[in-house]
Formats: sequence, C-alpha cells, structure tokens
Amino acid sequence: MATDHVDKPSYDARRYPTLVKVFLQGQPPGATLAQVALGTGLAHHWVEDALRDLAQDYPLHLAARPNGELYYQFDFANPWRPAPTAGFGYRLRQLGRVLWVAFQFGVKVALFALLLAYGSLFAAIVALVLVGIFGLSFFGNASRVDLNGFITMLLLGAAAALVAGGAYWLAITLPWWLGLILLGGLSLGLALFHSVRVHGLGGLRPRPPDPTSTLGLFFTYTNRVFYYLFDGPQPPADPLATEKRLLAYASVHAGQLTAGHAVRLMGWPLAQAERQLTQLLLNHHGTAQVTPAGVIVYTFADLASSQPSREARQAAAQPVWERPLPLRPENPNDQATNEWIMGILLFVLVMAGVAPFLVPAIWPEVAAHLPWLNWYLGYVPGGFGLLFLTLPRLRRWLVIDPVNREVEAHNRRLPLMKKVFAKLGRTIFPAPDEQAQMAQLALDWEAETVVDEERGQIGYRFARLATEFRADE
Repeated sequence: MATDHVDKPSYDARRYPTLVKVFLQGQPPGATLAQVALGTGLAHHWVEDALRDLAQDYPLHLAARPNGELYYQFDFANPWRPAPTAGFGYRLRQLGRVLWVAFQFGVKVALFALLLAYGSLFAAIVALVLVGIFGLSFFGNASRVDLNGFITMLLLGAAAALVAGGAYWLAITLPWWLGLILLGGLSLGLALFHSVRVHGLGGLRPRPPDPTSTLGLFFTYTNRVFYYLFDGPQPPADPLATEKRLLAYASVHAGQLTAGHAVRLMGWPLAQAERQLTQLLLNHHGTAQVTPAGVIVYTFADLASSQPSREARQAAAQPVWERPLPLRPENPNDQATNEWIMGILLFVLVMAGVAPFLVPAIWPEVAAHLPWLNWYLGYVPGGFGLLFLTLPRLRRWLVIDPVNREVEAHNRRLPLMKKVFAKLGRTIFPAPDEQAQMAQLALDWEAETVVDEERGQIGYRFARLATEFRADE
C-alpha cells in the first residue's frame, strides 16, 4: 500500500537515476525538468542530480521547444562506456541469493511433499478399505451393484495398493538415515536447480520455467501451499505515490494547491495537509501566497505550463472517497485453492486419528513390521495438520485483522467525506449512527458546531474547509 505522506529522504544515488531513466525511456521525444519531476514524484533538486548522474553514463542532448522550455534526451542505447564486468563481490552476492532462494524452495518442496504424501497415503488406505467393502457387497448382492462403479473402484484400489506397497517396501528395507539422505539430496538438488534456473549464476542466464509446463505447475503448487501457511510477497509500496498525486492535481489546476485540495485528494486533517504541502513546496521549489481570505496557496510555477498526461488528469479528478482501500487478503491464493488445501488438511487430520487404529485392525502384519506406526500415521501427520491449521489463523489474528480493521475504519469515513464536500458551506446534521464519525471529521477539518435546539440536534458547518477549497476560484 502506498504511503500517505510526503517524505524528505536523502538523495538515493542508485535508485533515483534509475527512476528517471525508466521515465525517460517511456518519453521518446524527451521531457522537461518539470515533466520528469511530475512523472517520477522526485523533488526538483533530486531530478537535477539524477540527470547529472545519467549524463555521466549516457550521451545527453538538450533541445528547446517553441515555448522556450529545455527538454532532455538521452541515448540509452549507446552508453559512454560498456557495462562493467561482474567482480568477485557481485558473484558472491549472486551466489548468496541463489543459495537463499534454494533454501526457501527446499522448505516449500518439503511442505508440499508432506501434504501430498500424507494425503495420497491416507487416500490409498481409504480406497483399499472401500474396495474390500465394495467387493464383499458385490459378491453378496451382484444383481444390485453397478458393475462400472465396481470396476472403477477396483482400478482405484489397485493404484492405491501400488502406492501403499511401494511406501511400505521402502519403509521396511531402507534404514531411516538413508531415506533422510536420499530425500534431503533430492530436495537440495531440485532446489538448487530451480534457483539457478530462475535467477541465473555465473554464465548461466536465468530461464524461469513456463507456468503452463509440468515443472512450472509444480513450482506454482509448491508456492501456493507455502503461501497458505506463511503468506506471500506483498506488492511493494510506492513511497512517491502521494507526491505524484498532489503534483498531478497541481498540474491540472495551473500549478496551484491549497490545503482544501489536499484534504479532498488524501482525506488528511487540515493541519496535516498544511504540513505535507509545506514539505512538497520545499521539495519542488514552489512558492506560497496568501489570499485576502487568509488562505495559503501553494504555487508550482514549473507545473503551470506543463501539459498533464491523461493519467495525471485522471488522478486529479479522483477524490479520496472514490479510492477505498482494499482489504488485505489472507494470502495470494484464490479461494478455490485455499478450500482445496483446507479440505486435504482436514482429511489428513481425521485420518491421523483413525489410521493408527484402522490399519493394525485390517492389516496386522503391517503393525508387526512397523513398531513406530503410531508416529508415522498419527503423531507426525496430526502435528503437521495442526501446524497448517494454526499458523494461518495466528497470522490472521496478529497481522491481517489489525490492518483490515484500520482499512475498514478508513473506508467507513469515505461516504461522510463525500457528504461534507457535497454540502460545503452548509450546515450538516448527521444521522444518529454517523454522529461519532462526523464529530471526528469536524475536529480534523476545524468545523463549527451548530446546535438546533428545536430539533435537539447537533450539526457542523465546515466553513474553513470551504474557504480553503474554493480559494483558487
């Protein structure tokens, strides 16, 4: 989620030139200093520093437009010097990144394998039991049984028997430490292969797998299981989003802003809007003027003559109540995927309580060869299932629910903000269920309180906000 304030960070010599370069690459004819500041949200002096840094790496051409404005054109296809070769430090960092990704992928594969293995094993046990019951029913009541259904169950039971038989053979023939070595080696090899394939290493170029291929689908499903448990990557916040929106509004309104405009755009209290516009003024070389009504008008002369883009006009026309914040989801998975994972987990939990009693009763020879059957069929999958059920709920309780409560509280204020701006200058008598939130808005926006003794109601007149908002009219 983007920040809702105007920052005053120090100049970032690595990030800011990249932002300016990306913007200019989307402007083939070039751009003026004001356009670069408007498009990136960077302060003017940062844009100047970034352009100076870029001029050391790429040929720069200055040209004049008919109105006398200078615009900058860079030849990014022909840098002054070739890109430096990767040194030892870079390769070491790349290797560390590959190993970290490999570790993460190994954890994902292990979780996915446990879920798939126990889901398949318990499904095989259930299928074998059903085949036995269905077989007895078939031989006792052959005339009343669907033959196609019996054959389908028989084939399913045969496949389940192969899976269960293979797992049983490995369990009684391989030492436990050898099984761990084989599993660990296979997981590590697959993890390193995935990491190098996606991120590259040395002379190997990264080649992410096709999402529709078998390997790509495998990676997709491992990620979904991991995201269900630990959540996924969040979209990065744009620290300059607020500046971009305010500057876009100013570019559409002759380079001028007031605190009332900032309130309409961001929903800030008036005092905060004044502080943020003051910082914006310092960042972008603006000036301040005071109207006869005592309203401070923040003017950005460079933006007055710039031609705003369509995106800028759209941003300027969209007040805060038309941009409700989205609730944070529990994870990036879709609802159907989460329901499938939850269904498998519940099945594993139920079978973890049933299988340690069911398997010895039906196949006593299995229990004789596997004294640790209770751990294998009960405690391990039960603990695994409880982990998958507990961690997402704990994360939702500690992290997601507090964020969503703030989002919901913000969104509940939006209809009232719209109502206030629709009736600026007039007295507003809120409904009983709106009284508490309207009182907070009145405090934030320095409204006057009006008491109607005849009706026994308390109303609010947002005169200060109306004056601020209409100062440029």
